[in-house]
Amino acid sequence: MRTFKMGSFIFAIVLIICCLFTNSVAKANYEIQMDDIKVAKEAVSPSINRHVITNQPLELYGPEQEATFYYEIRSTVDESGNELVLKLKHSELLIEPSSVSVSIDDEKVKTIALNNEQLTNQLTIPLTGNHLSKGFHKVTVSFHGILKEGVCVDQETSGNYLMIGIDSYIQLSGEVPGEASLSDYPSLFTMNGNANVTIVLPDLASLGTRNSGTALGAFLAERANVEIIRESKLETVKGNLIFIGAQDEFVSEKMKKLLSKAEVKAPAEGLVLSLHHIVGNGGTVDSLIVTGKSPEQIEKRMEILLNEQYSKQLIGQKMEVKSEPAKTTKENGEIVTFKSLGVGNLTFDRFNKKSETYFGYAPSSIPNDKNAQLELRLKRSETLGQIDEELSTSVTNQAPELVIFVNEIPHSINLQNLGEEEDGIYTVTLPIERNVIKNNRMISLSFEANGLRVKNPCFSFDDNRWVYVMDDSFISFPNNDAADAGMLSSFPFPFSERTKKMMIILPAAVEVDDDDLLTLYNSLVVNGRVPLVELADGGQLKDDELGDQHLLFIGGLANQPVLEKHADDLIVSHKTGVPNFQPFGFLQEAVDYYSWMQESPFSKDHLMMMIGQMGETEKKINDKLLDSIKNLEDPATIAVQTKDQRFYTNAMQVSSMAGELKSKQTQTEGKESVVWWFVGFASLLIMILIVLIVVKRNRERNRLEV
Repeated sequence: MRTFKMGSFIFAIVLIICCLFTNSVAKANYEIQMDDIKVAKEAVSPSINRHVITNQPLELYGPEQEATFYYEIRSTVDESGNELVLKLKHSELLIEPSSVSVSIDDEKVKTIALNNEQLTNQLTIPLTGNHLSKGFHKVTVSFHGILKEGVCVDQETSGNYLMIGIDSYIQLSGEVPGEASLSDYPSLFTMNGNANVTIVLPDLASLGTRNSGTALGAFLAERANVEIIRESKLETVKGNLIFIGAQDEFVSEKMKKLLSKAEVKAPAEGLVLSLHHIVGNGGTVDSLIVTGKSPEQIEKRMEILLNEQYSKQLIGQKMEVKSEPAKTTKENGEIVTFKSLGVGNLTFDRFNKKSETYFGYAPSSIPNDKNAQLELRLKRSETLGQIDEELSTSVTNQAPELVIFVNEIPHSINLQNLGEEEDGIYTVTLPIERNVIKNNRMISLSFEANGLRVKNPCFSFDDNRWVYVMDDSFISFPNNDAADAGMLSSFPFPFSERTKKMMIILPAAVEVDDDDLLTLYNSLVVNGRVPLVELADGGQLKDDELGDQHLLFIGGLANQPVLEKHADDLIVSHKTGVPNFQPFGFLQEAVDYYSWMQESPFSKDHLMMMIGQMGETEKKINDKLLDSIKNLEDPATIAVQTKDQRFYTNAMQVSSMAGELKSKQTQTEGKESVVWWFVGFASLLIMILIVLIVVKRNRERNRLEV
């Protein structure tokens, strides 16, 4: 880990030096006029932009609770027409003085009363002055709900609520885009969450260029709508553009003109990143040019755009990078950070009790005899450490605790007993049992704080009791040196792991569409990380190139010459020339797409997976099949999707075989125990016999001497 950190530091220095020595390059043409590129209406930023503030209804419960949102101003906006619109609905049980207040950047801007005569409200707040300055801004919605007047009245019930609708939004008028920087990557291409990004590859893209472009597409696809096209199809664009390929790979006049206007010249070693506005026919879009002298020069530096550790160090409008970033592999077990799960810094207090639910994947299978560890780094208010436990319970009805739900299984932390602190930070380690992590390694994570809010209506305190969970907390998984069982339920593992190499083998003499390949890469992304992939042509491979890596074949045995002489080693028979799924309980005539996983015929320490289709179809990769496999929990080695798009596996057969194996092991162990019992008993008899003989001889000798 230290080596990686040192490598990252050195890489940062190199990036800065590169930028200092390429100032003249950075002043190249930023805006490029390309009249032969048509920009669709949906690609043009409208004069009025509406940004949703939540993708699900949010419920706030009384007597007091808050919700916080953020918005970003990236460029200058018009002074008029900017507003925050909240669509609200509340309980019919609320009475005066129930209210909802809105603060922007911790400054109260509006408060309205809530009553049972008007159950829905649209709260419109103009954004002016400092609310429109560049940078991030915080919006806080505070709910105060009263159900009944009087002293010592319990207001905390499920009927005391306020709902913020998903149709709430922030409207910004007349945003004027300024000159962007590479430091804006990747948010420049994904800032709206539903942005369209088109990746443009050369018509005759090499395997290395296809791999680079598809990997970048998979990285961006988690935050944007991505499509991959070839340069000859660059006519009408629906969003921002990214061009990837060696400079000599682009052959169309349109691309030659674009690269010439961009004043991009590939260095002898390294790659060039160049950011531009393209002014086309109908509007303007942002674009990024990624090029080098050869596909290899680009491919071995793509980690710069796939790893935030490096991409956040990019600066300027144009940058030449010669250094090769270290491709991070896993050391000392596996770690899933809260950041990788989308968990930011969380604050829980009397207003905020619960978090949303976050999802991700465990990075490796867990040995049966070991547990994962959740290491939580947090801060707490001093009042939590000083209050009397008996008084606290009488006031809040429960002791202060933080409950972490891992796959809906609760794990509790006593907030009054956190052990020793270091610089105000407490570190708490919780074991996560092996059976909590599902077979498909899916992780759900959520938090709930109890005992921070005064629940006894006869008490009122102004203590601000809070707990702050830091985003550098993580879950660690022990190393599993045992070979993977080879079950589809583990997919996308082990192909998503970085400890071993992985190769995707395209079918020989059969074209796999760029978007189909992107679908496969998308399925391999785990916790925002794109795996290290080598893309190969099945028609050009030899056995000795396949031994030291996991293998993912596309197209079936008929399109993979390197597998033909290993046909007898495959778990699916191909004696008739097509895969035979009937022995596994499937109707052969109904199968459309299929997949299986097994030990690699080229290495016992690696796995292979086949993805294919029955018959000739243009679509080689089926996204529904991959999604179904990815969500599979029961162990299975073979999966099929029928022509009516139903999904089946041989999970029942695998379970039955496992049961038979266990039964045989039990019987064998039973027989062995009987044998050993007999051997032990016979040994005991022999020892007794020897003792009797010795005793008898001693007696006779003694008698003769007498």
